[in-house]
Amino acid sequence: MPYEEPGKERASSSAERSRRWREANPEKARQSAIETKRRWREANPERVRQEGREQMRRWREANPEKTLESARRYREANPEKHRATVRHSAARWKHGPNHLELRAGLLAKQDGRCYLCNEPMPPGGSVIEHDHSCPHHSPEQSCSACVRGLACSNCNTLIGLAGDSPSRLRLVARNLEKAKKAAAKRIADRATQLALGDF
Repeated sequence: MPYEEPGKERASSSAERSRRWREANPEKARQSAIETKRRWREANPERVRQEGREQMRRWREANPEKTLESARRYREANPEKHRATVRHSAARWKHGPNHLELRAGLLAKQDGRCYLCNEPMPPGGSVIEHDHSCPHHSPEQSCSACVRGLACSNCNTLIGLAGDSPSRLRLVARNLEKAKKAAAKRIADRATQLALGDF
């Protein structure tokens, strides 16, 4: 008769008793398994999230057409939510995970005004404006060193079109002032001509 370790016999008999109990009490066994799984999920939330993300990634890779179709249906059914999600994702990539706190801090520091034109910031029309020449990241991204302030969309577009050049903006401002004065004089002269009947 071959020798068996005493623990092996106890372990196999314990496993057999567990199996028989599960067979005799299927509903209790199911509830016990659910409770055990729930406790494990509560104790390991990050692992649960990671496994969920991994499972979803695998499904998307295996079903690209279904993924695209689902995304298209969502965009059509929720255009505002989709735009907000895209804006939030872009801002998060561009200015970091704390971009909302950064925006709120700048808005409070600037008394709700654009740091360039000093006009009240339009709701939803503000931009975290940064120096694109910062060497610490790509030109599209910002860091705490290169953020200059919160600007209205118009000012942000203006300095972008001016190539971020203060001297170019000063030149444009001087030439615009001259052109406006000349146009105002011509308009006044034309009004005088019309009043005198000199067409």
